[in-house]
Amino acid sequence: KARPQDANAWVVQGLVAEQQRRWNDAALAYAKAIDVSPRTANAWTRSGIVAIRRDRWQDAVTKLETALQLETQASERLMIAKQLSLGYQRLQLVDQEKELWVNLAQRFKRDPRTLQQIAERLRVIGAHQEALKLWQELARGVLGSAITVVESPRQFPGARPVCLLSAPDCWPVWPCCRLSDVHKPGPNPSCR
Repeated sequence: KARPQDANAWVVQGLVAEQQRRWNDAALAYAKAIDVSPRTANAWTRSGIVAIRRDRWQDAVTKLETALQLETQASERLMIAKQLSLGYQRLQLVDQEKELWVNLAQRFKRDPRTLQQIAERLRVIGAHQEALKLWQELARGVLGSAITVVESPRQFPGARPVCLLSAPDCWPVWPCCRLSDVHKPGPNPSCR
């Protein structure tokens, strides 16, 4: 309150209110931060998280979408996406959630660990083809041409995934099937 035109001071006040579980006060402080400086990504993010705490899911989604557009740091973008994904799930916005993760994958092309998380998230929400594309990119990045196409395992119905059959040391990276599941080895293996 001593610096009403300082967005960061309002964010700190909001953080203190959050720590004390005073959600209304936190929401007001973040709203003030946004009024003072509408491009403060952290204020939008925290405001969205407080909206989740207050069970205001549509408001949370709107604020977190804005935060995602404003945020420049990769790690923060991933955290915002995870929170936004919760909002999409709660509001049953399946297409938006899929689009969120597909778009985020484009921004993390050079980060295999994050791409792995995104591919798994896509698989969990039923976006099997999109998840498969990421797993294939990851496999090619790790192994180059040392990958083999197999028939559809249970986790990817109707898809033609790639398994890391020739590189067991890289196996934990790939969820589609395990070496023990391969019952037809050779140039055209398949999973049980």
